[in-house]
Amino acid sequence: MDIDGAFRALHARIHSAGHLLDMAMMKAGRKDLKPGKGYHFVDGPYVEYVGVVKDDERDKLIEQLNFFCAEMIKEAKDNDTKVFRKMCTYEEAGEHLSGIGGVPPYIPVGNDLRVLKLTP
Repeated sequence: MDIDGAFRALHARIHSAGHLLDMAMMKAGRKDLKPGKGYHFVDGPYVEYVGVVKDDERDKLIEQLNFFCAEMIKEAKDNDTKVFRKMCTYEEAGEHLSGIGGVPPYIPVGNDLRVLKLTP
């Protein structure tokens, strides 16, 4: 099998952007919105959330999401961030993610999961 490194790197970045958006959503305090579906391809990537955002809240939420995404990207660049990756039990993941509020609430308790964490 041949892997196109540039193609793979681009899609990895798009996929990571979906996780970045999810982290921004949590920082914006919208734990009520659960990621339902994601599309991580060049022709129109998105993350679809399950829940309701009232019309009069949308502009403010978009502003918050843009702010938190930009803040996290800047922080990662400023700190020469590296990526920590590990398959973990639910409990172990909770320990690794304790600094950011633990395992996201939409992950069922008891499931093993892959932890990706940006570290300086």
